[in-house]
Amino acid sequence: MIDTAPRPVALQAPRLLDALHEAGAADQVKVLAARAAAHDPFGDPAATAILFYALRRAGAADQGEVLLARDPARHAVLDNSRATARLLDALRKAGAADQVKVLAARAVAHADLEDSVAIALLLIVLREAGAADQAEVLTTRAVAHAPLDKVVTIAVFLYASREAGAADQAAALLARAAAHAPLDDPAATAELLDALRSLGAANQGGILLARDPARQAPVDHPYANMLLDALREAGAADQAAVLAARAAAQASLDNPAATARLLDALRAAGAADQVKVLAARAAAHAPLDNPAATVRLLDALRGAGAADQVKVLAARAAAHAPLGDLRAANTLMDALRSAGASDQAEVLTHRLPPAGLFGLFCRQEKHQVLYKFGRTQDGRAAPAWGWDDLD
Repeated sequence: MIDTAPRPVALQAPRLLDALHEAGAADQVKVLAARAAAHDPFGDPAATAILFYALRRAGAADQGEVLLARDPARHAVLDNSRATARLLDALRKAGAADQVKVLAARAVAHADLEDSVAIALLLIVLREAGAADQAEVLTTRAVAHAPLDKVVTIAVFLYASREAGAADQAAALLARAAAHAPLDDPAATAELLDALRSLGAANQGGILLARDPARQAPVDHPYANMLLDALREAGAADQAAVLAARAAAQASLDNPAATARLLDALRAAGAADQVKVLAARAAAHAPLDNPAATVRLLDALRGAGAADQVKVLAARAAAHAPLGDLRAANTLMDALRSAGASDQAEVLTHRLPPAGLFGLFCRQEKHQVLYKFGRTQDGRAAPAWGWDDLD
């Protein structure tokens, strides 16, 4: 069904203004600019910001003043902090200092602390707009109340900021996160640990490690490998060993691509025994319903030097992997040959015609000539025939 619902003027006008301006349609530019400036509903701060820029590009300065006179700083809906940051920046560039002050105060009061990227963007724009007091208020709110699993972006920005006191506030934020952030997401814990290390926050890193994330983190998470890498890079060898042992024995095999990443991480950590444990489990039990993920796992097993497990997985994939997709079947065939599993590749080859992939079957070595006239029902090459044989 085609969506014929009318779009708000603010979402349509900027592109049309640009097109009319480029076409030299000055009269139409004036008409559209006047309509857009007078009727923008201010429901989307980002759309209003885009309209400001489009009016400027079209040379519609008077209409830009009309839009400003309607006071978007007081009337814009602030339910999206990233969009608010865009409007604040547009007002700054328009030289609307009074409106910048108004919107800055509203933005800080309504900022979504759940969105760390938005907070970082707002802090940047507030500082560029000279709204240091509002930036300080927002920083204080973020340090005290931002969700602890989403503070890294804010902390990195604060550390990077040259404003006085920003580094201290970042340290306070990271200290709170190190002491209290939940450890149920290995990827988030890894991100926090990496940030602490890269920012030189050794004390906070020690606090986080003292909470023993290696034993607390769930090992069936698709990105448990990230925490293993982070522990290793932080020099926490004992915790890396604990996590490696847990993951090798207990990690879910439901996602072969995630299993492959974990194998790579174990190998990078030098956990040879754990590599063997996980490789044996994965080769025997990893699901085969995603040929691309199976290929990724085959590559990881090869990289780990697990030759016997490569053979096991190759045999299972050749006999049971779904072949409904031509590209996936071809990729799997190439992976088997690259792994030296020629016998398994031959098994897979003979599954191609029943799966409707006779073209791929014929492209295999010598098959194009051997099966020039097709196959008989029992799988043998059909004898030569001509058009006169068709009755």
